[in-house]
Amino acid sequence: MRIILRFGGIAMLVAAIVILAVLPFATSFVEQWSRRDVELRSRLVFNSVRDQVSGLLARSDAQQIGTLFERIASDERVLAIGYCDGQDLRFPTANMPKSFSCAEASRSDAESFSTVRNQDHNVLVSSFPMNAGGRSGHLVVLHDLSYADQRGGEARNYLFLALAGVAFGAAALAAMIAALIMRRWLASIRQALESARAGNAQPAAEENIIPLGKEIRDVLQELES
Repeated sequence: MRIILRFGGIAMLVAAIVILAVLPFATSFVEQWSRRDVELRSRLVFNSVRDQVSGLLARSDAQQIGTLFERIASDERVLAIGYCDGQDLRFPTANMPKSFSCAEASRSDAESFSTVRNQDHNVLVSSFPMNAGGRSGHLVVLHDLSYADQRGGEARNYLFLALAGVAFGAAALAAMIAALIMRRWLASIRQALESARAGNAQPAAEENIIPLGKEIRDVLQELES
C-alpha cells in the first residue's frame, strides 16, 4: 500500500510539473489569440467605412464625419476613432484619450498595430492608411483591451482546470494500474507460499527448499518484468 501511495504521489508531482510547464505557453497563446481578434475587429471597422470616410474627407464634410465616427465608437468594444492628417488629430470622438497623439500611431504605407498605456489599462491603436482628396492620412481605431485581458484570464482559468483534470486523471489511472499490478504480484506470492506450505507435508524437508526458492525467484522475475 505504501508503494502504491508513493507511486501515486510521484505521478501527481509529474502532473503538476507538466501543468506548470505547459500553462505559460498556453497563456501566451490565449493572449495572442485575443489580440488578433481585436485586430480583426479593427480591420472590419476600417473596411466597412473606408469608402464613406474617403468621400466625406474629399468633401470636407466635418459634421458627417463626426457623426459617423461617434456612431462607430458607440460599440462598447471600440474606445475611440479619429483621423490623423499628418501630426494633426482630426474628428476625434468624445472618448478619445486626452493623452493620445498621432505620433503614438505607427504610421506607414501599410496597416499597423501598437499598444499604448492609458491610465490603468492597455489600448490597441490600429492605424490604416487612407488617401482622400489627394492627401494621405491614417484612420486610427482604438480598442480598450480590458475586456480582452478579462476574457484571456477566463480562458486561462478554464485551460488550467482542463489541464489539471487531464493530468490528475492520468495520475489516478497510473496509480490504479500500479495497484492492479501489486495485487497480482501479491496474489502470486500468496499462491507460491501456499504451494510451499503444501510441499512441507512431504517427508524430505531438504527437498522442499529448492521448490520454494524457485517459486520465489519466478515471482520476483515476474515483478521485475
